[in-house]
Amino acid sequence: MNKAFTLAEVLITLGIIGVVAAMTLPSIISKNNTKAMESKLKKTYSVLSQSLLMAAGELGGLDTVDFNDGNDAGMEEMFYTYIEKYMKISKKCVNKAGCWAQSRNLQGIKEGSENGIGTNIITFTTYDGVFVCMDGKAAYSMSSYYGINTDKDGLIFYIDVKGMKNPNTFGKDIFLFGFSDKGLVPAGKDKTQNEVDTNCSAGGNGYLCAAKVIDNGWQIDEF
Repeated sequence: MNKAFTLAEVLITLGIIGVVAAMTLPSIISKNNTKAMESKLKKTYSVLSQSLLMAAGELGGLDTVDFNDGNDAGMEEMFYTYIEKYMKISKKCVNKAGCWAQSRNLQGIKEGSENGIGTNIITFTTYDGVFVCMDGKAAYSMSSYYGINTDKDGLIFYIDVKGMKNPNTFGKDIFLFGFSDKGLVPAGKDKTQNEVDTNCSAGGNGYLCAAKVIDNGWQIDEF
């Protein structure tokens, strides 16, 4: 006699495989997407940090950094003369829409203007699809809102690792970094762990999540 599976047994086995796949595939896809975001975030931070340090070196050192939200000319000079030279940028927008998606904080509240975050901004897109928004901030704002203690005005960089794709949310795919006389550091660097954890939760705005990501070895929490 030839031994073989019956049609019923084959169908039952295929059904079980299908159920298991349906249960595990979303988790696998989600983990792969998160890993891709982590890789893009780390790469963008590294390239941007190196670019800014080289720019500061050409300008005379980090002590020369001094920007604020009203200093459009200085910010544009930094971008056009240095950042654009050192980074591979596919598209740029100066105070206009086209390089940034409408963003939200972790409470679901819309953040920023239709052009991007804040006013007097420069937004640009890298060749691997990462969106970056560059905005000048006073020293007080750097400390109070972004957890970076400095005596100098500086720049805040909003990095959206998924570009136009959802969720476009702080702490999920948008992370903030500040550049001043301290170099490029994550928002929340000078806040306590409890302050960072509280901000980077469902009840916070997610501004300080970059500090948590770096503390976690560049791992992004899933909300």
